[in-house]
Amino acid sequence: MLSTLGLVAALSSMRTPGTALPAASLPSLRGPNVALRSLVGAPIVVVIVADWCDPCHAGMPSIVAAAARHPAVRFLAIDELESASRARAFVAATHVPFETVLLTNGAFSKPGVTDEQRAATGLDIPAVYVLDRRGVVVRAFVGADAMAGDKIEAALRALGP
Repeated sequence: MLSTLGLVAALSSMRTPGTALPAASLPSLRGPNVALRSLVGAPIVVVIVADWCDPCHAGMPSIVAAAARHPAVRFLAIDELESASRARAFVAATHVPFETVLLTNGAFSKPGVTDEQRAATGLDIPAVYVLDRRGVVVRAFVGADAMAGDKIEAALRALGP
């Protein structure tokens, strides 16, 4: 099993097409842990978000709309290095209907840790990774406009039915 920082590195490597979804299990806001590789078998959209990320708040409506238009695609939000309460606040504020898991680390949950320190881990935020049915990245979008609906729609169309 990967450590949190090992998983951060594995998720960061997904910015390179051809990279496979890491074999890891993360706690869900809805209940038991979610094994990331359990999503394989259908196209997948992985969205890296956080409550402190303004572009995440601004972009999530287009991701939610894409999820509604593509019911055969598995959408997963990974909330980066913040508490479950902050992740729940983000999900509630942005009306996320799909599974959200927590990428947590006790070192980042201590009082006084800043959002800038969380952002300095190297994990792109926001980021959207579009994966094929085998769980391999075909497109990666990172940065402030990563959640632009037109990019994600084009990537999903390219995967075909």
